[in-house]
Amino acid sequence: MTSRAALALATTLAGGLLAVLPLRVAAQEETDFATRCASWVAKKGYSRDYIYQRIGTLPPARTKWVSNIRPDELQIGDVVMLTLWPGHVGLVDEITRDAAGGIERLKVSSFNYGRGQGWIDRSCNVTVKFGIEINTWVLLSETTGYWRPRSSRK
Repeated sequence: MTSRAALALATTLAGGLLAVLPLRVAAQEETDFATRCASWVAKKGYSRDYIYQRIGTLPPARTKWVSNIRPDELQIGDVVMLTLWPGHVGLVDEITRDAAGGIERLKVSSFNYGRGQGWIDRSCNVTVKFGIEINTWVLLSETTGYWRPRSSRK
């Protein structure tokens, strides 16, 4: 193999490894969290647990999240990912719109909301509101992902 061919092969392999690395890191972080925080996970007090208890469907995990609707399509019963911290989700309970029909704000409910609250176990993202239902108004700018459970599609 010529040195030019060897360099091309090495560059291609390195690029491929760099493309796979973020997926491996995210999967490892998810595994580490599940192991480190197993006692909290078993208590079912996270925001994804709340969604499951309310609608019977578990929303995608942060590392697997793919929005399946646009923000302008939001309806009551949809799930939004909040900017509160990575992976925190809320169920849309109410929507207020402006005169043009745009979304002004959303009333969402979830467990473990914790804005302005104390931490019980920060390394496991557990607040004093772990397992406690919170209803709060958020702006659309405080959301980053939008998911409609299949059972809710029309």
